[in-house]
Amino acid sequence: MAGLLRAATPQSPDFRRNCAQAAHTAKALLRMRRISQRMSPPLMGVSPYLRGLAAAAAVELAAVLAWAGLTPERLNGPADRSFGAAWARLALALRLGPREAQLHLRLTFADEMRLELWPSLGVELRSERGGADVLARCESFLDSESKTWNEDVRGRLQASEAALWAAYRQAAGGDDLA
Repeated sequence: MAGLLRAATPQSPDFRRNCAQAAHTAKALLRMRRISQRMSPPLMGVSPYLRGLAAAAAVELAAVLAWAGLTPERLNGPADRSFGAAWARLALALRLGPREAQLHLRLTFADEMRLELWPSLGVELRSERGGADVLARCESFLDSESKTWNEDVRGRLQASEAALWAAYRQAAGGDDLA
């Protein structure tokens, strides 16, 4: 029986290396997920969020990014549809809800537009509505601000959000998440 198993097991160094890399990446994602689940959603874009999460989990981010279809350079570049799809894959692996994943994506665009979030959002949070949750206020603020962005940025935001929501719908088996 051992001979049969040995004969059926691929012995290629590439296969073993790929398996080891996959296990390393899965372990890194698990550590990042555990850290993420213990914290409240930080109000930051995808890049600083993932970098901070990887640092807190003491894992290398490059392998996790590669698994999702990103590179460290691409993480800092302008976001678009493929960025939204890759971010969705990571967000799903981290078990973030679609609302939180979308917020990080929108904050990525806010960073690109150099939107000073805290002074403006601070005024919004101190308004008379007081008790509304911070995420809802941030979403509302970003929704109104994004309407003033140039056509290219708005188009990339819509495309990246569409990719994100498509990935979440697919992961939910096609259920309506909106």
